[in-house]
Amino acid sequence: MRARRRLLPCSLLALGLWAAPAGLRAQSAAPSKPVPAAGARRGPGAAPAQKGPAVKAPPKGNPAKGGPRPGPNEAARRAIAGAPPADEAGKGVESPELKALRAAEQELFSAAAPAPGSPWPSDWSFPAPLDPSRPQLRASGLPPAPPRERAAGGAAAAEGAAWVRSLKLPALPVRWEPRLIKYLVFFRDDPRGRQLVQAGYRKSGRYAELIRAALRAEGVPDELIWVAMFESGFDPKARSPVGASGLWQFMPEGGRVYGLRVERWVDERLDPALATEAAAKYLSDLYRRFGSWELALAGYNMGHGGLSVAVRKYNTNDFWELSRFEAGLPWETTLYVPKIIAMAIAAQNPSVFGLDAIEPDPPARFDALKAKGGVSLEGLARAAGLSLASLEELNPQLRAGRTPPDPPDAPAPLAYPLRVPEGRGPLAAAAIDRAAAAEPRLARHAVRFGQTAESLASEYGISRSRLYELNAMAPGEALRAGDVVLLPAERPPSRPAPDAGPPVVAVPAHPAALPGRERVFYRVIVGDTLAGIAAALGVEADDLRSWNSVDPAARLHEGMVLQAFVPPGRDLSKIVVVREGEARPLVAGSDEFLAWSEAQRGKRRIQVKVARGDTWDSVSRRYGCSVGSLERINRRSRREALKPDEVLVVYTEHQGDEPPPSPRQASSPLGPPSAPRPDDLPPPPEPGAAAGRPSPAAP
Repeated sequence: MRARRRLLPCSLLALGLWAAPAGLRAQSAAPSKPVPAAGARRGPGAAPAQKGPAVKAPPKGNPAKGGPRPGPNEAARRAIAGAPPADEAGKGVESPELKALRAAEQELFSAAAPAPGSPWPSDWSFPAPLDPSRPQLRASGLPPAPPRERAAGGAAAAEGAAWVRSLKLPALPVRWEPRLIKYLVFFRDDPRGRQLVQAGYRKSGRYAELIRAALRAEGVPDELIWVAMFESGFDPKARSPVGASGLWQFMPEGGRVYGLRVERWVDERLDPALATEAAAKYLSDLYRRFGSWELALAGYNMGHGGLSVAVRKYNTNDFWELSRFEAGLPWETTLYVPKIIAMAIAAQNPSVFGLDAIEPDPPARFDALKAKGGVSLEGLARAAGLSLASLEELNPQLRAGRTPPDPPDAPAPLAYPLRVPEGRGPLAAAAIDRAAAAEPRLARHAVRFGQTAESLASEYGISRSRLYELNAMAPGEALRAGDVVLLPAERPPSRPAPDAGPPVVAVPAHPAALPGRERVFYRVIVGDTLAGIAAALGVEADDLRSWNSVDPAARLHEGMVLQAFVPPGRDLSKIVVVREGEARPLVAGSDEFLAWSEAQRGKRRIQVKVARGDTWDSVSRRYGCSVGSLERINRRSRREALKPDEVLVVYTEHQGDEPPPSPRQASSPLGPPSAPRPDDLPPPPEPGAAAGRPSPAAP
């Protein structure tokens, strides 16, 4: 086994500064936070170095044949889950530097952890002159000299501490705690740490001017620029596994709290300028709440709610003290704060940390102009002779490569800020009208609550793939109420659907009416919740649950139809519903409902009297149905003998002159999704189903 690389100077080991933190494995209670950072939710991200002999990884293939192992069928997984799988929804790209840092942190901080509850060593002092122009240092760190009883390593210890004393300090509070010192040594002496700070220092150049200006405008230290380094690696397109995005890793709701648009056309968390302004405001708010930058940074990482709970629980507002308690702070937060301060120190001392020879990336330069809604970057690039890649790089917030279309009810055309390469602003401004005129004529439609891509495509007479193409949608992407989508300006002539009568809705036996209320019906789509549907209808979620006999803990299934009794005068123009007079409610499980249900399959529901000598097999043969069907319908086992004169319910092929009622038409809001068009993908088979055969029916 390869020996582990030595990282730490013997002089600092002699001082006992490298004991790992204790009591930090248990996470604190789930915090209540408006803008959680991605870091607090991630695991360490990399396993510690493997001990023992190397084990050859198994081939990616069939273990029996050694061939390539097929990956999971993601389309089938979406069909089974009824939504994107959880790991697909959380996919994100992380910078290699941050990934390597987390691996190093496991080696640095977890190899020699003391028993849970043991405090960090903190009984040293570090005298420092009080300079009014610099932050005041609070004593608790490296000793000026070792105690007499440890004089054996005194010279080495003093030499090890000397370089720390000489460092130029940032405008953030510095307390010489072991974790901070350990990061400084890692950044200075370990090749991995040196590479990390050099890469971050270099990448910061692209947005340094923009970030520092925004931080100063909010009156917060501009050294907080290094928060963005450890959040995203200065990548404005970074996305964490939990859905945080951008330079500052805002969650969607958190971004909206600070004024960022997060919708299907634009995600301003990815806009470096707007996201930085929001982050500066958030950091300022956290400082106003906690009064110290250590706690403000901890709150950014773990959420201010959870941090406030920890402060009250342990009755201290000292970050370093909180981090010593068992379950005081999340493990990642105890490391998050010192590494930001350590990076701020490194940036103040470029020659010590090997940064003096690093050339920062050139700053992003651009011209800003206003563009009409719905203008594509591709069309603008073509009209103005610009590079499409440069427009996309300068405007990462435009998720669909197009400025967001105006809502249909906008009183006047809106303008959206757009960035173009520096010096090309006048040319691009003159070409915007030409780019807009060259766009195909499209109509704007505001999605109503309950509308889907399938229903919209059916309504406008186009294929789903065409709808996806017009709106840069991923197949299967869900639409949300209020989203603006682009559709052909001229609808193809619609073909009248055969009249099949009002759609049938299965409802509970009670209630059938509510005085003073109107009954309406709503068809569930993917992602719907009781609370969301209730809010759209203007009713209480508990009432909606009781009206439909649904389990509030279970997920609503696409295609279910819920009845609701809405208050008089409720505006339902923005939700897809069917009025009571337009539907045919049948009590679920009633004879009428069961007869109708089987008629949709071309069968009759009849009751037959068992004759003497009848068996399950003889009845099934007589009426052309399976024994399993008889068992399921009558909720009995075939092992139970039939008795003369008892009654069985049988579903049999329809007989007689009248054809069975036609199925409900897909054009109804309560009907099933429209049939796939030739250019749409067929649904995947269910796992375990034999090719060409249906899956076995559930008992």
